[in-house]
Amino acid sequence: MDANRDRMVDEREFLAGGGSKDEFDRYDRNRDGVLDEAEMERRAVDKLHDQEETRAAAQGDSDLKRMDTNKDHVVSEQEFLNAGGSKDEFKLYDENRDGVLDGAEMAKRAAAQASAESDTKLMDANRDRMVDEREFLAGGGSKDEFDRYDRNKDGVLDEAEMERRAADKLHDQEETRAAAQGDSDLKRMDTNKDHVVSEQEFLNAGGSKDEFKLYDENRDGVLDGAEMAKRAAAQASAESDTKLMDANRDRMVDEREL
Repeated sequence: MDANRDRMVDEREFLAGGGSKDEFDRYDRNRDGVLDEAEMERRAVDKLHDQEETRAAAQGDSDLKRMDTNKDHVVSEQEFLNAGGSKDEFKLYDENRDGVLDGAEMAKRAAAQASAESDTKLMDANRDRMVDEREFLAGGGSKDEFDRYDRNKDGVLDEAEMERRAADKLHDQEETRAAAQGDSDLKRMDTNKDHVVSEQEFLNAGGSKDEFKLYDENRDGVLDGAEMAKRAAAQASAESDTKLMDANRDRMVDEREL
């Protein structure tokens, strides 16, 4: 994209390279009219994350179809157990506690399994498909973390324990991304620089009164950093769910797709 070789990408170059104005504005965090190395790196990280999500969604959908013997488009606990899963694993991914795993929850399971497999390959020096404490420490982990995930205290992290660690890491990463996006949105909307977003600032930025009310949890008339992070997390979750359900790619979910 960097046509003039100044090691930055301005808006014209970005659009010429196939990007959109919305995307440029999203990554131009300091509003200087160019994307510098750090901002382009953030964009690349997000693209990689989107690719990982797409792969996880496809694998989760495949697993769901394989386990869903009664064809109701969700996986009950009994179906999960019949397919070789455990009660602990089912509970780990049933985030809304409704007694079934839907497409989004199965996608998160697939993402955690892929991450656990990658981490195990990196750490498992003796190739026994488990990670002992020495290997874990050599791979950058801590003794406290090892002890936390070695739930049966046998001195190694097996596939299930590495998967639980990966699921927790993915959750932490989601929270970190949401906090960063919420902070970016707050700075963009906060025109009077008081470190919160008033209702008028929110409306000026394209939001609605209903959306403002939804996230103003303490009813103080402004959105602070924590509330903006929750908005960013909800938007990311909604985008992920839409990608999973939107079979005709019209960016909406009809009743049949739902």
